[in-house]
Amino acid sequence: MTRELKMVFREATAEELLACRLNHAAAWAGGLTVEQYVGREKHISSQDLTRDGGIRFWVLTDGETPANILCSCETITKDAVVAHAKGGTEFVKANIVGSVFTPERNRGKGFASVMLRKLAEVLQSEGCLFDCLYSDVGKRFYSRMGWKPYESTHISLPPAGRDNETPKGVRLLKDEDLKGEDGLCARDVKAALHDFQKRPLADGVDHRVAFVPTYDVMRWHHAREEYVGHHLTGKTPIVKGAIATESQKRWCIWTRTFNNLDESCKTLYVLRMVDEEEGCREPEKEDGRIDEIAGLLEAAQTQAAIWGLTEVVVWNPSRRVVEAAKRLMGTAVPVVDRDEDSITSLRWTGPDGPDATIQWDLNEKFSWC
Repeated sequence: MTRELKMVFREATAEELLACRLNHAAAWAGGLTVEQYVGREKHISSQDLTRDGGIRFWVLTDGETPANILCSCETITKDAVVAHAKGGTEFVKANIVGSVFTPERNRGKGFASVMLRKLAEVLQSEGCLFDCLYSDVGKRFYSRMGWKPYESTHISLPPAGRDNETPKGVRLLKDEDLKGEDGLCARDVKAALHDFQKRPLADGVDHRVAFVPTYDVMRWHHAREEYVGHHLTGKTPIVKGAIATESQKRWCIWTRTFNNLDESCKTLYVLRMVDEEEGCREPEKEDGRIDEIAGLLEAAQTQAAIWGLTEVVVWNPSRRVVEAAKRLMGTAVPVVDRDEDSITSLRWTGPDGPDATIQWDLNEKFSWC
């Protein structure tokens, strides 16, 4: 049984952070050397999203000097929006909890539970309305501490492509297409927030939340893929997504995960699927809209083939995305309900208490960290 009163929870020192990263490397390096893994973590911690306190590193120690690190985690602060059934919309900061790690010698002793409860107290004391994490240990462990599981579905498509050509009706996107006041990310944020604010909450929902799909969030993912891609393949990815050229109203942004030790981890993830006409219900135009999404998925498949990846994954796909995948594959594509890994989980600490009914919008891969 753990003796909680002697434990100390706090932000990590620079020396402790390095010790944590060295421990993490054995589990999460994916083919990078230890030095390269530590370099990756430094690199993604210095992006616009994470610098200047955007990312914080936490440790639970035994209180001794020098301290023995019992377990560790990190939090990344992101822009979010909350709508209340009783009226009003708030633009807030919300945290994503990640990299929860207990050294093997300390496992099974309840340290992670102690750490997460103390972290929850700190975040709540800072006035956060909610925070999230992505469980890789099923739904029960984190739900006991207030992080309730939410929809965690996906579709998977194989890599494909005819001579690695870009599908007709699609233009590939690069970083310059995404950034800036006139970039696609800013356009998406403006439209998404407008829709979020004008759309009434569903019956029985107390609050609706969403993370904002800003350029800084996408850039963090791309900084990670560029670093790992360079070190594991000798190449740096420059194609960041695709847009339908005819309507210009549908596009997707993706990232690649590289892993030289596990083929199942070599994946192209769609970070954000944008359909500016998602709420439109004009039957005569529906086929064209779905065909454009199919073109985006095909472009993703082609990029997966070019980079030697094993699949294309879209989290929590819309009805149109599922239908587009079916047309592309010529058969129904199963929507997988994950129950063990990457379980999207949310802890609400705002008005109406932990039992409030919360709807999570835009629950896509871009929110992950």
